[in-house]
Amino acid sequence: MKLKKIWITFCVKKKNGSINIFTAFCLILFAVAMIFISSRYRLVDEMKITCEDAMVSSTLAGAIIDIEEYGKTGNIIVTDYKKSYQKFKKCLNDNLRLDNNDVSEYTSFFSGPINVTDYIIYNVNEETGEVQIMQGTGEVLVNTYENSLENTFAPDGTKIVKSSIYSKIKFDVRYSQSTSFKADKDCCVDITN
Repeated sequence: MKLKKIWITFCVKKKNGSINIFTAFCLILFAVAMIFISSRYRLVDEMKITCEDAMVSSTLAGAIIDIEEYGKTGNIIVTDYKKSYQKFKKCLNDNLRLDNNDVSEYTSFFSGPINVTDYIIYNVNEETGEVQIMQGTGEVLVNTYENSLENTFAPDGTKIVKSSIYSKIKFDVRYSQSTSFKADKDCCVDITN
């Protein structure tokens, strides 16, 4: 009982000119927690920029245009979907440092494999308004739509007016040693500029 009274007196009351050790300990603990949280936010921001840059550069790398078609008609289109997808995947692996299992070397940020969920090529013939859409990560689906230039949009909402490539990846973000959350990143790039 006497020990409890001394502890309460020590924690609650303070002598003039002295600092309470308990309060100082709480402030130090709060400061350490804030430093940890701010460092995680900074890491998330840096990896967000790295991921955006990797997506844009990898998607642009997949823009392997048909030179013969460009020479004949002036249309910039991608005709070899599989070659384009392979180039995109190789560049994504290099940019995000993925191994053969699609797991990144950035283990302080990514948790588990990074999966490509969408890779869509939009070939636009501006003269006829024809849009050819090639998509798939295994078997390639090719659909051609005539006079559909006005109402063709990528999954991220970007209006397709020129030949473009859309890509999307999904991954788990490690927030702490035992906590992670699901995230995705997508981009749509105009390959004619």
